[in-house]
Amino acid sequence: MINSNDFNEYIKNKKINSKFDVHSIESGYKGLTRYFKENNFNIIVINKDKKKFKINKFHESETFAYKKISKILTSDKQTRNFDKLSLAEKKSRRKQVWGF
Repeated sequence: MINSNDFNEYIKNKKINSKFDVHSIESGYKGLTRYFKENNFNIIVINKDKKKFKINKFHESETFAYKKISKILTSDKQTRNFDKLSLAEKKSRRKQVWGF
């Protein structure tokens, strides 16, 4: 969870007019995770089993582009598309996302 005051501090000077702008906030070089990491926040992912994963173990949460992503809390277009990939395509996507 992100405290609304902290999120508002991050977002206050951001321009959000398109899906690309939103994607930059989610995944870009100056994205949300980087901002909070640079400001010494403890960044974790929690999967549906209520297990916590530090940033260097995010892939083990099985919430995105790793194994069957069976432990996500909610589904979106990206996770549904990953589910439809062949095994070879999943391996390629995993390398793209996680670097291995």
